[in-house]
Amino acid sequence: MREDNADGTERQPEDPRVRFAAERTVLAWMRTGLALMGFGFVVARFGLFLREIATAGHGAAHQRSTGWSLWIGTGLIALGVIVKPCKKSCVRLGK
Repeated sequence: MREDNADGTERQPEDPRVRFAAERTVLAWMRTGLALMGFGFVVARFGLFLREIATAGHGAAHQRSTGWSLWIGTGLIALGVIVKPCKKSCVRLGK
């Protein structure tokens, strides 16, 4: 069965290797995201361990926070939300 594009030219069948490559890329990003979340969990637990050591050795632990991590994280999430639709439209347009 022949399929035509909107301009009347014949459309080539999609190569399955393209779809498999895209699926591997998505899976790699998911794996990377899970690894980063696991690393964040380890860092948080290590911070708890350091506070416990400080409390056991010197009394009350001194904890100082500037609050920058909240704003940096929020900014990165906002940037991701803005960039993601641009990437989809650029791929769709063939750029």
